[in-house]
Amino acid sequence: MEKMKEDPLAGFNMDTLPLCTLDLVEAGTETLATTMRWAFVTMMNYPQIQAKIQREIDNVIGQSRQPALSDRPSMPYTDAVIHEVQRFGNIVPHGFPKMASKDTTLGGYFIPKGTVTVSNLASVLFDKNEWETPDQFNPEHFLDAEGHFRKRDAFMPFSAGQF
Repeated sequence: MEKMKEDPLAGFNMDTLPLCTLDLVEAGTETLATTMRWAFVTMMNYPQIQAKIQREIDNVIGQSRQPALSDRPSMPYTDAVIHEVQRFGNIVPHGFPKMASKDTTLGGYFIPKGTVTVSNLASVLFDKNEWETPDQFNPEHFLDAEGHFRKRDAFMPFSAGQF
């Protein structure tokens, strides 16, 4: 708020505070809840995947402690399944609305500053040019040939980013 007094173009002020707070709560709770629902449904439909995750958890974490973020690199299959749940579940199909911060051209189309855009994330998450089996639940989408987790540029379950 102090910066706003110094720089009126700072963008964050008392008018935008409620919207920013709503965005944080909505983005955090709704996406987590939807991811969890899809994870439960997926584990019920694919018990062999559930069993493989359980083996990985037992091998890395065991039964005597809570998981830690530092365990993640040692659990590539579990990481891949979480990512595939978010891809296949299409958690936020249309992304969150964005506003162009400047005049820009995207795909040959002129987008003037201030234009509100909404991304169709499903078009990327199910693109046959990006995914080997886009219409199937397949954790292998996020594993390399050696079974290590791999990031995918086409994985954007929540937003297409800025422009």
